[in-house]
Amino acid sequence: PHGNDMGLPESTVQHGDLNISWGADNNNGGIANRSVAFASGLTAPEGLSSNGKPITYSFNEDHTELTAKSSDGRVVFTVTLSDQSSGGYVFTLKDNIDHAPNSDSLKLNFGFTATDSDGDTASNTFTVNVVDDQPVIGKPESESVNEDDLPHGNDMGLPESTVQHGDLNISWGADNNNGGIANRSVAFTVAEGQTGLTSDGVAIYYKLSADGTVLTATKGANGAEVFKVTLSDLHSGSYTFELKGNIDHAPSGLNGGSRTLDFGFRATDSDGDSANSNFTVNAIDDSPVANAGSTSTVEDEAVNGGNNESDGLSATAGGSLN
Repeated sequence: PHGNDMGLPESTVQHGDLNISWGADNNNGGIANRSVAFASGLTAPEGLSSNGKPITYSFNEDHTELTAKSSDGRVVFTVTLSDQSSGGYVFTLKDNIDHAPNSDSLKLNFGFTATDSDGDTASNTFTVNVVDDQPVIGKPESESVNEDDLPHGNDMGLPESTVQHGDLNISWGADNNNGGIANRSVAFTVAEGQTGLTSDGVAIYYKLSADGTVLTATKGANGAEVFKVTLSDLHSGSYTFELKGNIDHAPSGLNGGSRTLDFGFRATDSDGDSANSNFTVNAIDDSPVANAGSTSTVEDEAVNGGNNESDGLSATAGGSLN
């Protein structure tokens, strides 16, 4: 469940043949009975973990069933042996097993002993390959902010927020633990320093938090904040963009010209596998607005040589352009 199956769905229950040739002493049932059991000693792989929690093993009374549990009590997998026909095993995967970062397959080796009906034994091993799951990123949401919604902006419509939220659309897969030793995460992949953007002609710089989840854009290396972007690994991942100052746009002569801001990020699942993507935020330009000026009247009679029929009129008038 919750795995990112990119092909045809397959079962998490797998059956295998132990390929035992019992020989003449092959009675199955009664007092003299052939059997197969997990071998004593090193029976199952050591050093496994699930979501960073160590895995330990327990067996039923006749050692035909192995149960692997994490230290927090989750059953991670079970293996059952059978002495029917040439012997067989059933491996059932119930939870994720931690893999080395970006490794595809983990080989689990199990030792077993076959005992024929008069007590002779032979031992061997079988292997189960557990293929790792990987995070998958769909298309992140794109959002827009309007500079005219900043203080002193020329907002010609309904006011909108300068803080916008978008979904990163991450499918974490089976290795989706969030918290503790093994922890999924999301972080920016953009570089710090100058960006090529400007605010009032001053270069905009990017700074990242220590964990790479917060990007702050400043006016100059240590100036006022122009915008801030914060990432979250909750649910399918998200970002919050907060516009705090204006970004220079190419002159368009039109109110509403847009500049697209692109942000790269990396999603890493709880056993270290990662996927990269990017999202965009459109910063829509604000422009000056020329409101209607006040109306003034000029009498041409006030000009020298004019037929001035009333006293006190001036040829100079004043008005506001707002």
